Amino acid sequence: TEFLQRENAAFDPKDLIGMSLENVGGSIPGLSDESLERSRSCFQEAMATRRPVTWQMDIDAPMGRLCFETSVFPVLDERGVCTHLLRTWRDVTLRVRVAEELCASEERFAQAFRASPVPMTISRLSDGHVIDSNDSFEAMVGPRPPGPYDGAPFDLGLLTDPRDQDRLAAGLAPDRSVRDQEIRIRTRDGR
Repeated sequence: TEFLQRENAAFDPKDLIGMSLENVGGSIPGLSDESLERSRSCFQEAMATRRPVTWQMDIDAPMGRLCFETSVFPVLDERGVCTHLLRTWRDVTLRVRVAEELCASEERFAQAFRASPVPMTISRLSDGHVIDSNDSFEAMVGPRPPGPYDGAPFDLGLLTDPRDQDRLAAGLAPDRSVRDQEIRIRTRDGR
């Protein structure tokens, strides 16, 4: 099987990743041995299965890490034999960075939620079902019962007045917030 790589004549890789066409077509500086081995493995898989293979390739370029969604498409002759491979690269660096930043942000939120001394729950606005609660909330109302933790605060026996749940939900309508609302909560042992 031949490895044919053609570059768009209007495309200068040096503008994108700071590397010459020779480097892009051959050995790529910044490509780890692990990434190179993964690429070889994907090429072999495409040839063996005669199906496209897609993977993410990271390159340590002069301007920082770049991420590419790389696909290899087998080109088959009339007998179904793979004679060439077509490789495409799509820059997904921004998408990967945004996903990483989102993960980091979610982790920071989770840590703050868990460690907060203020009792808190996360509930669905549509029906009030409690999705999660922090340790301070559990300490206030009592230990969580075994099994799935899903139910509205009133259904779980935590609110003494069902109107409180409706009042809180109404206050959380779009562009509104709930602050300094007093509600009566009973502990899980009924106090």
